Amino acid sequence: MAGGVAATGFDLVSSLSEAGIDYVELPLPHTIRSKALGAIAKAQTVPQVFVGGRLIGGSEELAAYLAQQTDIVGGLLDGLGLRKDQ
Repeated sequence: MAGGVAATGFDLVSSLSEAGIDYVELPLPHTIRSKALGAIAKAQTVPQVFVGGRLIGGSEELAAYLAQQTDIVGGLLDGLGLRKDQ
């Protein structure tokens, strides 16, 4: 993954920023990456994303998580009649 863009073309950094989620990148040396990810996230691939201390997963899981959050917020705004695009 180069510059936060995964093989799927999903731009992690931009997506997190647009969602208003503060993030910290923790680059790990290749020599310990697999062991560290295995111990922390039970995963062997990067990136692994945590939101609020909760493991979300990789790029695809983050995309799904952000879409779900957008749907939840949109539903709340609709219910209150506050959606800007109405």
